[in-house]
Amino acid sequence: MFKRAAPIGEQTETKRLKFQSDVEEKIDIVRKQVGNAEARSDECCVMLENMVPGSLGPAMDERDELQTEAVEMIGKVIKAIEDEAVDKVKLAEEICEDPESVKKKVEEAAERAQAEKAAAEKDKPAKQKAAQDAKASLAKADDTLRKANNGLHKLEDEKADLKDKRDTVEDAFIQHFVPIRDGDWEAESEALAHIRALGPVFVGFDYEKSLMAAFKEAGMNKPASRRSFDNQTIKSAAFEERKAELDKQIAAKAAPIGKAQKAQQAAEAAKAAAAQKYNHTLADLGNVTGAIRKSNADALRARQELDTFPATPQEAEAKRQRAKAALEELTGPKGAVSAYIYLRDRVSNGNGKEGDDSADNLFNQIDTDGDGVISKEEMAAGLSKGLVKKV
Repeated sequence: MFKRAAPIGEQTETKRLKFQSDVEEKIDIVRKQVGNAEARSDECCVMLENMVPGSLGPAMDERDELQTEAVEMIGKVIKAIEDEAVDKVKLAEEICEDPESVKKKVEEAAERAQAEKAAAEKDKPAKQKAAQDAKASLAKADDTLRKANNGLHKLEDEKADLKDKRDTVEDAFIQHFVPIRDGDWEAESEALAHIRALGPVFVGFDYEKSLMAAFKEAGMNKPASRRSFDNQTIKSAAFEERKAELDKQIAAKAAPIGKAQKAQQAAEAAKAAAAQKYNHTLADLGNVTGAIRKSNADALRARQELDTFPATPQEAEAKRQRAKAALEELTGPKGAVSAYIYLRDRVSNGNGKEGDDSADNLFNQIDTDGDGVISKEEMAAGLSKGLVKKV
């Protein structure tokens, strides 16, 4: 269950926003209004409420692009609320003029809303199925990518292991075999150290024990002192062929790695496409859910109009007066529309305070007769002068 956000003064978040009292008052007015927007989910209303302080609280020249987008989003909701109030006034006026015709229009609107709801509800299972299928496809694409990544990593690890082995063999050849082969040592202990260092390498080559034993005896002699058999042993132990074989194995990994890289790239593209399709199906499902919510609200509004439809001219006039009063309350100085416009267009003087040329002074500029109330004529003049903008 979602709860409405607490008023500014009751916020308990770690980072609590603080504003001047007049700004804070208008923020609360706007929050309460958008928090009860019709045809919006509770989650959406909570989101809108929580967006108000952080977007409309700062002055216009203190907002970044995201805050500006939030202000426009809130303005869209305020405009819809105002339009609805205006429509109620128009409807009430039409009832006063031709109640029978209007009642028929309201009945048709109720039927239309029910039909739209039925159509959306009929379409919803297909949208749900499409989202489920897209989700399954995304999971399959993700598994394919995982296997492709694993396959590529395995080949790359095998190649890295071969290169490490090749480097080890090369180091052993240069540091230990060449000194033995060329007799480049002084003391027998030095020769013995080279021979011992070559032992693990020979084991890795699966050399016969007899060859390793003969190599030790041959290696302890300088080239000039070696017998023919010793020279043959040194030659047999040389591992140029082993190095060449490792080079061949490393080179052989290039083709399968290239193939695995292409498979990985294809899997990544397939997953991206599947994710995009899944997002689209979720958006479609959200749209049809929103359509059901809107048609429900439209049907409820139409039924309420029919249930409270005036039975006499006096009741019709009373309804018109209530609608006009509600609109005037919404758009008046203490209303949500005026509060939104004030906050939206408010600017600072560069140090966080309101300046003489800021939108904080706009009310006085528009209220030319100084009576504390902006009349329709004053608002029209303000619009023509560019002092305010239409919501």
